[in-house]
Amino acid sequence: MLLSSPSSEAWTQPYAFLRARAERARDHKVSVDQQAAFDALSDQVDQLSRAYREILQAVPFESVETGQKRLNAFVDNKTLMSNPDGKVRAISWRAYWDGVNSQSERLGQTLIGIVRSENAMAALRGYRDAPEAHYAAMGLTRDEVTETLAQVESHVSAWQAYQTVKGDKPWDMSAPVGSFAHHLTVDQLRQVATRAVAPLGKHHAEELSRVLDAREQRMDLSSEIGSRAKDAFSITAPEVPSVLYVGYRRDDLESDVELIHEAAHAVHGQLMNDAQTSPLTRNGPSWMIEAFAILDELLLREQLAKEAKTPQAREFYLRSLLDDIALQIFTSAEEAQLERDLYDSQAAGTLQSAADLSRLTTAVLQRYERWPQAHPELAETWATKRLFYEDPMYLTNYLYAGLVAVKLFELSHEHKAEFASQYRSLEEQGFGQYPNAALEKVLGGKVDWSRLVDEDADFFNRQVRLLNQ
Repeated sequence: MLLSSPSSEAWTQPYAFLRARAERARDHKVSVDQQAAFDALSDQVDQLSRAYREILQAVPFESVETGQKRLNAFVDNKTLMSNPDGKVRAISWRAYWDGVNSQSERLGQTLIGIVRSENAMAALRGYRDAPEAHYAAMGLTRDEVTETLAQVESHVSAWQAYQTVKGDKPWDMSAPVGSFAHHLTVDQLRQVATRAVAPLGKHHAEELSRVLDAREQRMDLSSEIGSRAKDAFSITAPEVPSVLYVGYRRDDLESDVELIHEAAHAVHGQLMNDAQTSPLTRNGPSWMIEAFAILDELLLREQLAKEAKTPQAREFYLRSLLDDIALQIFTSAEEAQLERDLYDSQAAGTLQSAADLSRLTTAVLQRYERWPQAHPELAETWATKRLFYEDPMYLTNYLYAGLVAVKLFELSHEHKAEFASQYRSLEEQGFGQYPNAALEKVLGGKVDWSRLVDEDADFFNRQVRLLNQ
């Protein structure tokens, strides 16, 4: 009915974005005679994604002695990288990459198979390739993404300068300051996170507290590796409370940040439930949904720094905040560039082996980071990008999500009452409007991605200067 009605009719206005999605789906529908081929390719991607998980599960990653207990170099990588002992970090870093390298050929052929199938599926839908198809779903064109990536790269010297301050060893990038170590119970995390998101409004903070409150029974998490799926996600459905699953909560900051990120998704879904947002407008572009969750994690890191009881703890949390901002701007661009290069190379016939994947990866990393030449292990970074395998082309969403989240984080410190009101409306209204139009009120003008890159990079530089004062 929506597509058959003129867009000028008043009742269709709240569903403008839904209409655009429906029109795109109609215009790029697989023809009847090609449907079987499309389904076979889709099944192949699913099979290869499962194969990726099976390959990693079979890798005999080394267990590293930490002085307290032995930790797995893969599953507990982030915990090991924050160990106070530099020797433990170095051993763990090498053990991690040794494990990845041991299966690089199998991982490489698996990824190449996914890329090949995704490009073929996009062609059957009338797109040039998978990047064009996925960018269209985001509301972007290849040229717009290219421009955004170029704008980020124009600021990359700022990130490289920050890397220099952090040292020349990649295993020291998450090292603690002095002897400080991050440890919070789930309830302590709930309390500090609730205080952290106060700038987002009372409703958001109260709902986050409820999601994380064990008494509400809306969380399923474990602190043991076990056989549970090592995943984290939220589930939201109309008329029932949103819930949260965390397969394995490690004892480190990054695991707690992941928990808050996923809890923020649950909060967003619940706020739409409470506002009785139409089910037709609850599913928007992934980059905008991710921006909401990233904002919560940035606020958490900032609050931890504010409440730190020692100078060492404060510096650790401030550095983690800077690292996260850099991740949103620079690492996300690096990942988006690499993923597109993989698809372009496959289409050009130059992606045949793990060595080809490593060559492409090194070329991209050298444009952004200081370490690739000194540490050739990083050439296999492609094998560590889980979403390359499990949700192809999704990582580009994080570039745009990160750019929006960093700007929202900056704005949350200005005109606090006004921001909280606008942000509540943004979360509750769903995705009837075009995403950029919905953001305009909060951002204070039309969304210009190049300008947003410049503003976020300037904000990052200011935060670095504050840390170094």
